[in-house]
Amino acid sequence: MRSLMRACQEGGRASANQAERRREMKKKLSVGIDNFEKLRTQEFYYVDKTGLIAEIMGNWCEVNLFTRPRRFGKTLCMSMLKSFFEIGTDKSIFDGLAISSDTALCERYMGRYPVVFLSLKDVDGLTFETAYQALCRVIWSEAVRVSFLKNSDKIDASERAAFEALLNRNDTDSDLRGSLKRLCFVLAKDGEFPRMMRLAGDGAISWWCAKTGG
Repeated sequence: MRSLMRACQEGGRASANQAERRREMKKKLSVGIDNFEKLRTQEFYYVDKTGLIAEIMGNWCEVNLFTRPRRFGKTLCMSMLKSFFEIGTDKSIFDGLAISSDTALCERYMGRYPVVFLSLKDVDGLTFETAYQALCRVIWSEAVRVSFLKNSDKIDASERAAFEALLNRNDTDSDLRGSLKRLCFVLAKDGEFPRMMRLAGDGAISWWCAKTGG
C-alpha cells in the first residue's frame, strides 16, 4: 500500500514537472517588445534583470545613468522599473523573479510611488520642427495618463492652471521646456513625496517620486 502511495506521489510530481516544462516550451520570443508587463502577462521569455532594483535602492543616487548600445534593453529596463514602483502595479508580474525574494524591499517600495515614464525612441524627424512636435506629443500623452492631478486638492491654482494648459496643449514653448519638471513636482506634491529620484537611459527616461531615509 505504501509503495502504491509513493508511486502515485512520484507520478503526480512528474506530471507537474512535465506540465511546467510544456508551459515553458510554449513561451514566445520577445522580438522588439520593450513593455515589461506585456512580456510577463503574455508568456514571453524574459531574462531576469530585476536584481537591478535592489542594486539601485542599495546604492542611492539622485541620478543613475546607463550607457549601452542600441538594442541592449534600456527601454525594457525602464519599463520594468516603472512596473515595480508605480502605484496600482500588478505585483503578480514579479512572481518568481529575483526581486520577489527580497520581501522587505518589495514591501517598502513596490507599487507605492507615482511615476512619469517617457520613451524618446520615436522622437525623430527630418527637421527640427518635426522632432519637436513628436516630443510634444510624448510629453502630452504622459500628462494625459496622470490627468487625475488636475482634481488634486493639494496643488494651488497656478499649478493647476499650468497643468491644464499642458493637458489642453495650450502651453508655450517656454512652458514646455519646464513641463517635465513641473509634472514631477505636481506628482510629488499630490502624493506628499518630498524627494525626487531620476533614472535616465538613452532613448527612455523614467522618474519616480521616492522618500529617502525612513
